[in-house]
Amino acid sequence: FLSFAWFTLAGCLVCFSNGVVYFLQSGSTEMLDGYPMVILKDMSPFMLGLYCLLSFLYLLGAVYKGAFKKRERTIYVILLLSLSAFLFLLGNRNVLFSWIIVASFFLLVNIMGRRVRLLFFGLVLAAVAMAVIFNPSLQRQWKDLTDFSAGNTIELDNDKSLGRGWGGKALRLAIWQCSIDIIKEHPLTGVGTGDVQDSLQAAYERRKFYFASRYNTYNAHNQFIQETLAYGIAGFILFAACLAVPLVVCFRHLRSNGNGYGRQLYFLFLVSFFAICLTESILEISKGIVFYSFFNSIFAFVLALPTTKSST
Repeated sequence: FLSFAWFTLAGCLVCFSNGVVYFLQSGSTEMLDGYPMVILKDMSPFMLGLYCLLSFLYLLGAVYKGAFKKRERTIYVILLLSLSAFLFLLGNRNVLFSWIIVASFFLLVNIMGRRVRLLFFGLVLAAVAMAVIFNPSLQRQWKDLTDFSAGNTIELDNDKSLGRGWGGKALRLAIWQCSIDIIKEHPLTGVGTGDVQDSLQAAYERRKFYFASRYNTYNAHNQFIQETLAYGIAGFILFAACLAVPLVVCFRHLRSNGNGYGRQLYFLFLVSFFAICLTESILEISKGIVFYSFFNSIFAFVLALPTTKSST
């Protein structure tokens, strides 16, 4: 995990350094925030944000639990803050929301004392507010998220989706409506793994959502809906159980046996992944599959195992 965090930082520094060089050459800050920052080959901004989040999750607990000596602790606190700062510059609201969940849970479970909690919570809110105010990319996303006017809503069954750029909220709402149409037609069996995208494209076309049907290939942007499209209700239940069962087990363990470090990590990993799945079809890309299966295996079968005094 420490190696993963260091290499994640290395990737972030490459991206940020490129932005600084671009700023010195052109005077433009467009490469210093948002998705244009990420120049790593075949790396999506969303996945790099997830790597920062996972590193933050691990380091936060390790630093608090005293896993490092005094000098090392200072180094890893700086590493933790650096990864968080890059995540805020990147400005993916889904990952930032998960970051808030992780920070808030850690605060409520581990930090005792009302004053300390209030101070920590105030710092979290201040960091989020500053990111929204000073990060143009996140500012645009925030405005899009809070704008429920007719002009920011894609009206299906009317050819009005072309001729402008749409924000993530408007696109997702339209995509989910088209996805529900497919689920109503195939509720039990789904359309099959190989036909999901073709079915979505056909549904976009039927609802005159031409921005999606003719110029883009959007997946369901919700992993639960994506599984239902492919496998029907049974697929939805199975996928939900894969997250819910270990989540409940970890929660019960935390309530009955205290703050087990491994259990906390696994619990926060599952909560964060669940939150991401609400707005992204993360398992539709190979990086997402590897991310979930690899780290879920480590959390479930290594870190979350009860340890004896001798093994500790």
